[in-house]
Amino acid sequence: MQGPSYRVFASAESARTVLYESPNLLDAADFACEYVDQNEPDEVEIERLDETASETVWTYSRDRAEAEAASRKALVETFGFDPTRWGVDS
Repeated sequence: MQGPSYRVFASAESARTVLYESPNLLDAADFACEYVDQNEPDEVEIERLDETASETVWTYSRDRAEAEAASRKALVETFGFDPTRWGVDS
């Protein structure tokens, strides 16, 4: 019996394109994250396939990512100061 396979898909306007396939989820996730960083696609997903079924195990959506980023508080608002500037002379 062969183990599962993980496929990375890019989706655009109802078309899905296989970008990468691996027997290892971590390799597929690494590829997907690099692809998102470099290409800024609309949607990416990882699908797990085995002999009997398939399921989506990870998804990325540019719209959801932008909405999440817009809803985050600024560091100054959260901490009362910018911790990335700690110890840096102005």
